Amino acid sequence: MKRLSVTVVAPEKVLFSGEADIVVAPGELGELGILPGHAPLLTSLKPGALFLRLDGDEWGMYLSGGFMEVLGDHVKVLADSGDRAEEIDIEGERERIKELIRPKGEGVDMARIRSEMARALARIRVAERWGRRRSRPEDYRRGSGR
Repeated sequence: MKRLSVTVVAPEKVLFSGEADIVVAPGELGELGILPGHAPLLTSLKPGALFLRLDGDEWGMYLSGGFMEVLGDHVKVLADSGDRAEEIDIEGERERIKELIRPKGEGVDMARIRSEMARALARIRVAERWGRRRSRPEDYRRGSGR
C-alpha cells in the first residue's frame, strides 16, 4: 500500500518526520484530507489541529498556521509554530482562559481576547484527543532531534 512521506516543521523544531496513510490539515477554507496520489497542492493553513494516521493509529498536533505543499506522495508543512498533542499543558490553557474571561475594565481588545480564547480551546481539544496517545518512537525521535 502506498504511503505519504510527511515532514512537519516549525521554526523551533521538527514536529513530525515519517510516513502516514492520511494527513488532515486545517486549510484556510476548511479541513484538507491528503491521501497518496493527491494532486499537487500549495495552500495556506489556519490555526488548528493537524493529524496523521498510519495503520489505524493517529497522532495530532496544534499549528498556529503556516503552509502545506503536496507533491507526489510528499507532504511538507511549514508551520508558524506548533506543538505535539502530548506537549500541550491542558491546565495551563484552562488557566489562560480563566484569565481572559476575568473582567478587565475599559479599553479591552475583544478581537484579541476572542482570538486567544479560540487558540486555547483548540489546543485543549488537540491535547484531549491525541495527548494521551504515544507516538511510534522512531517517528518522534526523528521529529524531535533526540
